[in-house]
Amino acid sequence: MRILILAVAISLISGCQSGIYAMNADQLQQQPTISIAEAYGNSRIGWPMNPKPFETELKRRDAFNDADWARIQKRELKPGDSMTFTYASWGPPDDALTRDGLDRDYAIWHYRDNATRPGARGYVHFTGQLVTAIDR
Repeated sequence: MRILILAVAISLISGCQSGIYAMNADQLQQQPTISIAEAYGNSRIGWPMNPKPFETELKRRDAFNDADWARIQKRELKPGDSMTFTYASWGPPDDALTRDGLDRDYAIWHYRDNATRPGARGYVHFTGQLVTAIDR
């Protein structure tokens, strides 16, 4: 009985991919880079999503250089990195707080300690689209 339930759950999860996760390569080319990076970072957490189509599209766009890709694979984030880089490296945040200021946008993304994305934890502060601080 447990195997049957597990098989049904797997079938439902893998069949439920929609939106950007169900797009083919031509459709992905029409999406903003930040959306591709977010999908890539989210799909890196593991099965059932496959990060390869998003990685391929980001590389086609030259979104990151070789040194950046190496840092993304190690989940290394530092002040000065872009929001797009953060999505690719750490994935989408667990929680986000944003504030629109008169001259600048400010955001704090919170990443909880999570076994599926080791090393990606703490509060990431953004001014505009750039990381300004990381509190662990």
